[in-house]
Amino acid sequence: MADNKKDIFNSGNNVYTKQSKSKMEYKDVINELIRLQNQEGLTRENILKVAKDKNNPLHNLIEWDDKKTAKKNKELKEKIKWE
Repeated sequence: MADNKKDIFNSGNNVYTKQSKSKMEYKDVINELIRLQNQEGLTRENILKVAKDKNNPLHNLIEWDDKKTAKKNKELKEKIKWE
């Protein structure tokens, strides 16, 4: 597992994020994805739209810091370029 504050790890039926130290039931995440699929369609745009709400079970699974995501994207592109 990468050394990242946003790493997700699990224990039993719970999902934890290092950043929030919060716990979510898998069923809450799954139910939210099912609800989204049935009501609006399961697209990247729809997931991001509902996950912006800090009370949404998907919120802590997304990195919201644009600087961090830009850095990771750049690192990934460099890695792909050299492989």
